[in-house]
Order: sequence, then C-alpha cells, then structure tokens
Amino acid sequence: DPSGTLWVGSSNGLYQISRTTGEAKRFDVSELNGASVRQICCSDSGTLWIARNGSNLIKVETTTGVVTSLPVVYKVISLGKSGEVYAFSEDRRLLVSENGLSEFRSLSPEVDKVLSENEISRILCASGKLFLSTGNGHPFVVDLQDLSIRQLKFVSKVRDVLEHSSGDIWVAARDGIHVLDSNLVETRIFKPFHDNSFRCLAEDPRGNVWGGTLFEGLAR
Repeated sequence: DPSGTLWVGSSNGLYQISRTTGEAKRFDVSELNGASVRQICCSDSGTLWIARNGSNLIKVETTTGVVTSLPVVYKVISLGKSGEVYAFSEDRRLLVSENGLSEFRSLSPEVDKVLSENEISRILCASGKLFLSTGNGHPFVVDLQDLSIRQLKFVSKVRDVLEHSSGDIWVAARDGIHVLDSNLVETRIFKPFHDNSFRCLAEDPRGNVWGGTLFEGLAR
C-alpha cells in the first residue's frame, strides 16, 4: 500500500508485513474471520480489495483500518488506474464498478457473449486494456476505449502484465515472457529456462524487468 506495508493473502486469512522490520501479523477482523483470501488489489489511494471463495467482497481502507463487507461474490477482481473495480461473475459476465461501491454493471454485452463459453481465472489491467486469463490457456484482451475484444492465440496462460516505461507491454505467461507493442504485436519473447512458467513481473528504476518463475527462481 502507499505506506509501504505488504499485504499477503493466504489460506487462513490476510497478513500485513512490515518492509522495515519484516514482522508479519494477521489482520484479524470479523469480516474476514480467517477465511481463505483468493485475490488482493490495492489502489493508489490505499484502498484494498479482497476476493474470497464464495464470500462477500471486502474493502479495507489501509489508512484508517475501516473494513466494509460488500454483498457481492466474485472470485476474480482487478483495479483500473482510476480506481474502478473489474470483476468476473459466476454467470460469466465481465462487470465494472466505478469505485467498487456503486452498482456493478456489465462492461459490454458483446464482450459477455464472447466470454460466455470461457472460465476467467485472472483479470489484469495495463495500457488501457484488460487481459483475461482463461482456463484453456489463450487470453482475451479487451480494449477499454472501444470495448473491442480479441484473443491472443500465441500466448499461453497469462499470469501477470507489466506496462513498461518504454510503452511496451510485458506479459508473464506459462510459456515465457512475451513483449508486445501498443497494437499487441509480439516483438520479443524470453524463454531463458528449462521451465519458463513466469508468475510475476516488476520494473526497477533503471528500466530492467524482473520476472519470478514457478520453479526456476528470478530472472532479469
């Protein structure tokens, strides 16, 4: 969050980790009740959104500690740059709420029609687009300007997306790291290991990209 605290979701609740001391403590509130935390998103203002299996969506104001339980159940959530909340519903619709408190509405009936035969496991925001990881491996991309949707058949199982300072889009996937231009054309692909299942990406102040893998460690 903006204060530097790390928030970690686990099978037995939500934890806070101090980056200065390394101390970890469980964030115990009745709204969570030690439930398994499936996904966490944090806005620039410090609002934490928590999705749990089969339970209400939880909102935590990290600056004040105020916790709100919202009567909606979504397993997959993500945040846009302006604080909007995206969610994939159990009836396979892609929804958006302007701030998470206003009513969730369908982003586009056309998008819902395309996604109706797919199970979305992850939503990632980058460069004005939503990257939707699917059960069959090939992700969909929704352009938030014109709400067009397309599938990237050359990428397998998206895990993370990074909007690089150069303007390129870096995609961590099961089959390596794909580098795309603004038109989603692949310009490079990195497969440095025997197992190239990348899980997360981060850019350092020098513009280097760091990638974490499932079995092979860290790559730069």
